[in-house]
Amino acid sequence: MNIQFKLAEEKDILELIQVQNEAFYTDYLIYGRSPEYKRSYESMLNDVVKNIVYKIVIDDKLVGDIIVKNQGQGTYTLDSLCVIPQFENRGIGKAAIQFIEEVITDAAHWIATTPADKRRNNSFYKKAGYSRINEYMDGDIRLAVLEKNLSA
Repeated sequence: MNIQFKLAEEKDILELIQVQNEAFYTDYLIYGRSPEYKRSYESMLNDVVKNIVYKIVIDDKLVGDIIVKNQGQGTYTLDSLCVIPQFENRGIGKAAIQFIEEVITDAAHWIATTPADKRRNNSFYKKAGYSRINEYMDGDIRLAVLEKNLSA
């Protein structure tokens, strides 16, 4: 399995939306909503233009994405890290975290948010070195805020 991370371009937007729809469909069913599910073209375009967006590609097939927002002063938000269901549990997420931490060299502090009751996501982030620092309600969904500090 050859995992590649490629910067997303405007021509990739429709395919990125499709990948997010596949990856976040279960969240939509569980919670009744998901910010990443059924995104508009304009919303994805905004991310591609203003943020750091990588496509996750395996054997020439787009299987996921990474969306990172620079918050300034060495702080970055991992806004989205997704892999379509048929490619889960293959170490792609772990490789994506390692990749993004290597290419964003000025990052000292990472923040990620995930539903607090999603054990699998929370376990994934914990294994990647993130710690839960807060929880809050977004409507009727409890979200966990996770952080990882890279500075010594």
